[in-house]
Amino acid sequence: MFPWKSLFPFQQKEIGGLLKPFNPNDVEQYIQSMMGKAMQGNFGQSDSSSGVKASDGHHDNIEVFETHEHVFVKVKKSEEDMKDLRVFHTSNQAILSSKEREEEQTIITLPSLVHRKGCIAKYRDGLLVLTFTKQDDMQFSEVDIRE
Repeated sequence: MFPWKSLFPFQQKEIGGLLKPFNPNDVEQYIQSMMGKAMQGNFGQSDSSSGVKASDGHHDNIEVFETHEHVFVKVKKSEEDMKDLRVFHTSNQAILSSKEREEEQTIITLPSLVHRKGCIAKYRDGLLVLTFTKQDDMQFSEVDIRE
């Protein structure tokens, strides 16, 4: 009734012929080798040559969370580490670095945009708390829908 078979570019007989030369063991071996090559990189780990560590807030010593108006970053640090610590931030990252070893940095990705000024840092009982004020990003534009 419907001409589906004539519209489909491959006939059932041709598909079976295309797949016969492939051995399932060869395909499995190829996939395993490609996955092994892809996973050899240092995903989620620091680069040993640069000393930069990236974190999205899921580290044991770092906790990141947000409310309606603020973004909070909690970092466990000792008294000795606090004497040598410098804190920087951009609109979407907090950067913790050492005064003596500038090549060692921890970059924390913030969950939303924050204001450039007005960060408050408090240290008490081995816990550094950074409080950022969220930036209202209410820039939106209308999209024209054509028929």
